[in-house]
Amino acid sequence: MPTINDCLARFETYLRHERGLKDMTIAGYLSDLRLLYQRYPLDVSDITLEQLRHYIRHLHMRGLKYRTIERHRAAWSTFWRWLRLEKIVTDNPVEFLQLPKRPPPLPKWLEESDLRKFAETPDSSRFMAMRQRNECAWRLLALLGLRRSEVLNLRVRDVMLQDRLIAIRGSKADGERVLPLPDALHGLLKAQMEGRAAADLVLPGIPSGQWSPKAFRIQFNHHARCCGLPTWVTPHTIRHSYATHLVKRGVSIFDVQKMLGHKDIKTTLVYLHVSPDHLRGAAEKHILSE
Repeated sequence: MPTINDCLARFETYLRHERGLKDMTIAGYLSDLRLLYQRYPLDVSDITLEQLRHYIRHLHMRGLKYRTIERHRAAWSTFWRWLRLEKIVTDNPVEFLQLPKRPPPLPKWLEESDLRKFAETPDSSRFMAMRQRNECAWRLLALLGLRRSEVLNLRVRDVMLQDRLIAIRGSKADGERVLPLPDALHGLLKAQMEGRAAADLVLPGIPSGQWSPKAFRIQFNHHARCCGLPTWVTPHTIRHSYATHLVKRGVSIFDVQKMLGHKDIKTTLVYLHVSPDHLRGAAEKHILSE
C-alpha cells in the first residue's frame, strides 16, 4: 500500500489535467500533503480520523489562520476522494473531519486621533443648517457611541440640557438608557433644539421631514472621506471605536454595556480586543507585580 508521498506525482497530474486547478492551488495542496506525510509517514490506508483531528489541533496550536487550516482540510478531502476514485483506499476519514467553528471577525476600529478628527473636523456641507445638524450628528456618534437609528430618532424631549443628560429610547435594549451629556455636545444640541416642540426631531431632514438613512449614509461617507478616514469606516465603526477606547482607558466592561445599551454582556465582550501595550499596563498594576 503506498504512502502519501508515493501518490503525489499522480495526484498532481489529476489536479492539473482533470480538475484544471490553478498552479497556486496545486502547489498549496501538495505542500499541505507533504507536511501531513512528514507527520504520518504511513500507508494511506493506515491514517486515521483521530490522527487527522490531532494534526488539526497541532495547526491551531501553531497559530495558523483559520483560512489556512481550511485549505489543509480541502487538500486532504480532494486527495482522499482521488484515492477512492483510483481504488487505492475504500474509506475516506476526511468525510468525518469537522473543523472548529470559525471565530467571528472582530469589527475594525479607529485610533483615538482619527476618532477625534472625525468628531472635530468641520462639516463641509454648503448650507449652514445642514452643517450644524451634521456636526451634531457626527459628535453624537463619536462622543456617545450612538447607533445611526438612535441619532436619526432623537427627540427634543430626550435631551435634558439643564441636567446635562440625554435619554436614548427605542434602542435594541429593553427600556431606555440615560447618558451624561458631554460639554462638546451641549451647544450644538441647544442650537438644534431652539424653537422646536418636545416631540420634534433634534436632527430632521433638510429642509423638513425625517433625515433618511440613505441621505445620512451619503453625508457620513463624504465627511469620513474629508477627514481622510479609510473607506471601510461606517457609523458602527465609530461606535465600536468609542467603546474600544472606553475599555482602553479602564472603564468597566459592565459600564460600557450600559452606555451602549446592550442587553447581553456577551455582545459587549467583543470590545476587549485591546492592544498588547494596554494589557501590559494592566498586568503591571497587578498587586503581585509590585
